[in-house]
Amino acid sequence: MSLPFFIIGGVIFFIYVFLVVWNIRYPAKPLGKKNYPNLGGEGCDVPSDKL
Repeated sequence: MSLPFFIIGGVIFFIYVFLVVWNIRYPAKPLGKKNYPNLGGEGCDVPSDKL
């Protein structure tokens, strides 16, 4: 196999690894508390006479 073959393969592999790391660091759907702003607050606003 020739040297250009390995160079092109290395470039493709580097791009693949870069995109995988990018996808892990910056996912399309943000996770965490942003999606659930009232997490843990259920029932806090209910008056005690309604319980």
